[in-house]
Amino acid sequence: MFTASNSPQLQPPGMGLPYLELLFARVLVAIKLRQSTVQKARKVFTAEKGAILSLVQSFTEEAASTQILIPRLRGLEDSSRYWSLYMTMEHLRIVNQVSIAIISDLMAGIKPALTPTTAAVKPAVGVDGSVVARFTSVCEEFENQSGAFSSLKSTETLVHPWFGELNAEQWHFFAGFHMTLHRKQMVVIAEKLRTLSK
Repeated sequence: MFTASNSPQLQPPGMGLPYLELLFARVLVAIKLRQSTVQKARKVFTAEKGAILSLVQSFTEEAASTQILIPRLRGLEDSSRYWSLYMTMEHLRIVNQVSIAIISDLMAGIKPALTPTTAAVKPAVGVDGSVVARFTSVCEEFENQSGAFSSLKSTETLVHPWFGELNAEQWHFFAGFHMTLHRKQMVVIAEKLRTLSK
């Protein structure tokens, strides 16, 4: 039996990162963007998809749906540190689905109508095991989309809530970068779940 932590008092969604941490993140991302290519970014995304699926599928549905309070990781909003494995996977599904729409519009020369915010992509409480299939399907759609273009250097851009104006190639890079961040979060959640099961 897994028992969730008592609901903690966290900052509301969308509060972002501490100022100095955000500045550091912007520098780090700028460096990684210069070093990346569409092919490299796709490999990162696919590797992270596999690692996330493997991790989640190693737990029972009861365990994977249990909310676990973890310390705030660098790059993670305070409001995101009391999630279950399934909630984290659902967040990634949402973000990847939004990224597909953004990249599609940018490649068509269209300025997306949406304004991305971190608060809008938080998962609901109580996500169950059905998220695994949804996550897998959206990841495959993302991979198929990126493979359909010889270049993702769109002339149109869309502002990222933390990193400014990005073209399609940069949004594509962020999908894998974002998956890496939350896979690390899931590893910490998993470690706590294993401790609770002893």
